[in-house]
Amino acid sequence: MAQTKLGTLLRCQIPALVGHWKAEDVPGYLKVDLVSHGGGDAAGTFHCTLSTIDLTIGWTERVPLLGRGKAGVVAGLDRAGQPRPFRLRGLHPDTGSEFINLFKDCRERGIAFTRSRPHHTNDNCHVAQENWALVRRLIGFDRLAPPAQRAWVDAFSTDDLWPFANCFQPVM
Repeated sequence: MAQTKLGTLLRCQIPALVGHWKAEDVPGYLKVDLVSHGGGDAAGTFHCTLSTIDLTIGWTERVPLLGRGKAGVVAGLDRAGQPRPFRLRGLHPDTGSEFINLFKDCRERGIAFTRSRPHHTNDNCHVAQENWALVRRLIGFDRLAPPAQRAWVDAFSTDDLWPFANCFQPVM
């Protein structure tokens, strides 16, 4: 069930990309997605997990956010970049408004920005697989709303999950 609305005007300006950046097969091009922890109910404010994966080297990061707003997503992308050993060169999200609204910011920063095709869930299959393996399977589907739960998810993502996924998990 989609919980975001499409930004039609911006969506038409952003090129759709199927697969990954073949010409720029270097680290720094991330597929991104937002995992909702609303427990099946989109009402009110609840936690989300911002998931990123670099297909070139398999680097993956998850950052817990409160809500799905643009400011939170931008802060989450900046925070996810702290341990990243490469510079951010491009983003490839789905067509949710929380990402589509980043188009102008990315253009100003010199970051390539493409999107998935609407209603083609397999366009971002790599990040969707990471969402299942590293978020849903370990954190679950329940609603996460209180600040104490965010602190737990944040500590789990940075202290336990980050080193496991990037240092001890085979990627090829």
